[in-house]
Amino acid sequence: MAYCSRCGNHAKEGAQFCDRCGAQLSGGQQQYGQPPNFTHQYYPERKDPLIALILSILLPGVGQIYVGRVLRGLLILLLVPLFSVFPAILMFAVVSTGSVSGALMTGVVLVIVSIALYIWQIVDAYRLAEEHNRHGSPLRY
Repeated sequence: MAYCSRCGNHAKEGAQFCDRCGAQLSGGQQQYGQPPNFTHQYYPERKDPLIALILSILLPGVGQIYVGRVLRGLLILLLVPLFSVFPAILMFAVVSTGSVSGALMTGVVLVIVSIALYIWQIVDAYRLAEEHNRHGSPLRY
């Protein structure tokens, strides 16, 4: 059996050039027996941290999904709007009932939590993209 010494492809008997890489097979370029031992190293696709940041600003959670953290991104995609809508409902309840007691304070706390969550997810998407480029794809959770 003949193999190309350049790419390791199985070459047809009597062929002058390799079907895969086009290397010339005659003149000592042809090996017989086992194919050469090629080691291929996997390099993960690089993710641009700036794109992850912009995606997270536009739609919370999409930056995490872009980096490959799909579950985290979907969770953020659901939680940020929930924390944003719930204070509005509380404020509406306060205005319609006229009771300003604890509902107003709860609404203010939820607005602060919502803003903190929004800022955190932007920073998290940027950090995950940098980590992905340094160490490969992070664990998915």
